Amino acid sequence: MGGTTGEDYGTKFGGTSVATPELREKVVDRIREAAGGEGYQVVVVVSAMGRAGDPYATDTLKMLVESICADIPLRELDLMMSCGGEILSAGGVLGATLWEA
Repeated sequence: MGGTTGEDYGTKFGGTSVATPELREKVVDRIREAAGGEGYQVVVVVSAMGRAGDPYATDTLKMLVESICADIPLRELDLMMSCGGEILSAGGVLGATLWEA
């Protein structure tokens, strides 16, 4: 991705915008469209999929951990809460959708 002018294009996706395979396909289309722009360097930031109650949503992961240990240290809570974004990241679900498209 990228061209000769060095312009950056940044965008973020997460939550309900990436909750289903169909929505992830739309996200991939938007990424590909941006990457096809003349001279753009595309930066995509992702967070977790869905909302509270969905399996990989940040709120769901947080509630699960806090149901086990109400006083979990903030460092460990922070690490756990980043997992939803990692699952969706370039090496995860969204990355696979992008490569498959």
